[in-house]
Amino acid sequence: MTENSFEKSSCVILVVDDVKENLGILRNTLEPQGYKLLFANSGEKALQVVKNSSPDLILLDVMMPGINGFETCQQLKKNRATKDIPIIFITAKNEEADIVSGFDVGGIDYITKPFRHSEVSARVETHLQLYIFRRTLKELLEKTLTGSISVLTEVLTFFDPSVFGLSLKVKEMIRKFHQRIGLEKVWEIEVAALVARIGSVTLPKDLLEKERFKATLTDEEKKSIACIPEASANFIENIPRLRSVARIVLYLNKNYDGSGFPDDSIKEKKIPSGSRILRILFDLAKIEKEGIRRDKALDSMLESAGTYDPETLKKIDEVFRWDPASDLKKIK
Repeated sequence: MTENSFEKSSCVILVVDDVKENLGILRNTLEPQGYKLLFANSGEKALQVVKNSSPDLILLDVMMPGINGFETCQQLKKNRATKDIPIIFITAKNEEADIVSGFDVGGIDYITKPFRHSEVSARVETHLQLYIFRRTLKELLEKTLTGSISVLTEVLTFFDPSVFGLSLKVKEMIRKFHQRIGLEKVWEIEVAALVARIGSVTLPKDLLEKERFKATLTDEEKKSIACIPEASANFIENIPRLRSVARIVLYLNKNYDGSGFPDDSIKEKKIPSGSRILRILFDLAKIEKEGIRRDKALDSMLESAGTYDPETLKKIDEVFRWDPASDLKKIK
């Protein structure tokens, strides 16, 4: 990365120190370089400043009245909105224990007092460049991810609208389940629901029609249908940030007892939790689409020993059993 790879005038630095003279020294070092500076003379005020601004870097004194620098850093790292802001500690101490403590609570570097202008400038510039690079890369990956998902869903919508409609329904059910239960990385499960059947584009349309209308399938056709999750996983596993989604999709047809597809030793809790959730919701949505009441569908699924994760099925039953008719109308 070259020296001129970012605009210093667009970078905001929050300087936190209870000693006025130190703030003045750092101002005289950094302002002439074009950085925009914010100031706070305590940890409490620093936390207030970041609520109303979004600094790209924080220079944080360790020894301050009230909450010290380490405690301030811990609070910033606990906040989702500020956890990624790089923090360089300012300290008059150079003992190894203090330096290690700073790294332990989330600091990325340290500057010792008395300040050396060249050291302050070099460390600030290096960490701002790294932060901007990481942020730019993250934005690029998110745009790539969003675009890739959009393309896949458009393809599936064009190829088989009814299947994609079912995926949208399941995505809504995931959101409702998450609101009631709380799920880790719910976005991965939602994306998996949307792209779960993208592999069906590799199969002949007449075979998919036979599956939809429950026509008798040959053993070879059954195998092809069972392999749709694998084909879907192969489509998406090389898209940035979707490797874990691909694994969820791969195990969508895996029974809790280890039978089903894929034919491997994975079973029970070793099956990805997203796969276990989606297996239940997709089957529930399919049964309802056939005109069976939700309570009857859930009763039948609860009796299917070995097919579903019993703990997850019980939670889904608790969330979705009530008012079975309302969602049934939406899915038809």
